[in-house]
Amino acid sequence: MTEFSQDKHFQPSPHFVMNIGTITLKYDDPDIALNKTELLVQSFRKSYPQSLLALTTLSPLLIRGTKSSVDHVRNDIMEYNRLLTSVDGVDIIKVNYDNRSMVCEDGIHLSDSGT
Repeated sequence: MTEFSQDKHFQPSPHFVMNIGTITLKYDDPDIALNKTELLVQSFRKSYPQSLLALTTLSPLLIRGTKSSVDHVRNDIMEYNRLLTSVDGVDIIKVNYDNRSMVCEDGIHLSDSGT
């Protein structure tokens, strides 16, 4: 996403909303993911200084059954969302749904009815 921002891939707009995916937390701790998000925000600001930016919190995982790895990612999502509120100069849109009909069978991606 940083490359898209740096290359001014997006048409100028007064408002942008970015939804960061949970896949990052599969590989990074919440602190590292937040640092990457802050770099993305800085890159965005350089490319689109007149635009307002809103970030969404990470949506919960609604995977049925539990494994320690899923529980770990769930905890990381909650921690990342808590840390996200400290990012300066952006609005935060809280995403918190618990209706399984809003997600695909995988329990991760939004379904057509959830978007």
